[in-house]
Amino acid sequence: MLIIKIVMTKKNILLISLGGGIIFSIFLFSREIKLCPSYSYSICAAFFDEAAETLLPIIPLALFALITYFMHERIFRAWWNFACWWTPSAMLLILISPEYSHDSLFAIFSKGGAVLLSSLLFIITSFIIIIIQWRK
Repeated sequence: MLIIKIVMTKKNILLISLGGGIIFSIFLFSREIKLCPSYSYSICAAFFDEAAETLLPIIPLALFALITYFMHERIFRAWWNFACWWTPSAMLLILISPEYSHDSLFAIFSKGGAVLLSSLLFIITSFIIIIIQWRK
């Protein structure tokens, strides 16, 4: 547990999340940077698109890591206690969600809906945690 506390400093979390953002960008633009053929949707492109969609929660994580980097350690720790379990949970939810929903009533259960819902909940909850901790 001590190792995790030493490794997970403000600076390390910011660097790891920014590195994840770069990996997300590489996966997202795999055709443009010639990792996959640009002329069609190949297995390669499908793999990188799926990986980019799964890594999408890294973007709000990086944003809030940057925001909390300049705040008091107490605020950062309160936010990080939430973010360290939310981000992997959101990624798992996105990974296991079906690609498309066959029922328009339950479109939220598609992969895109899972991305949207998990990102919105993360952003709203992060703002609430930061505001509450800031007011203490």
